[in-house]
Amino acid sequence: MKIVNRPLQILVVEDSEDDALLLQLAIERSGVRCACRRVETAQEMSEAILSQDWDAIIADYVMPNFDGLAALALVKERGLDVPFIVVSGHITEETAVAAMKAGAHDYVMKDKLARLAPAIAREMRDAEVRRAQRASEKELWEEQALRAAIETSIPSGIAVVDLDGRQSYVNPAFCRMVGWTQAELIDRRPTR
Repeated sequence: MKIVNRPLQILVVEDSEDDALLLQLAIERSGVRCACRRVETAQEMSEAILSQDWDAIIADYVMPNFDGLAALALVKERGLDVPFIVVSGHITEETAVAAMKAGAHDYVMKDKLARLAPAIAREMRDAEVRRAQRASEKELWEEQALRAAIETSIPSGIAVVDLDGRQSYVNPAFCRMVGWTQAELIDRRPTR
């Protein structure tokens, strides 16, 4: 399974160096090249988040001084939309649900690491869809704001009539010209 043409940049929040290596091996066994950086404290994670962009973050749910939910909170606090996957050797269904409700994108048990690379791939695709949707929404908002600024500031009246011959839009200048409100004009046929 190939996700991108470059090694994935994966931040691993894990107190055990051996477990971090096992996570990397599990990802690489699926044919995905990756470069992992292990952190185990909030400070190290904060520095890592600021140092570069990450394709995914994998966090152990339970660690002595820091845990998966605290790591997730750091990601949310920074406003990052990065696939965040909780990995644990012993996570109950209730704990997994709590992690998902807190904003984790998925969870994988340490004894089922074959699920890790497909989960990363799926979540990276989902994150790309969310980024594209946000970009489209921003573009639409900017276009609407520009249109509204132009239409409300020009002195010329503008009226749009739909295929049924009813007015579907009028600008403030048009309302002033005819002496009616927008509510009185919308959905009505133009007067003659």
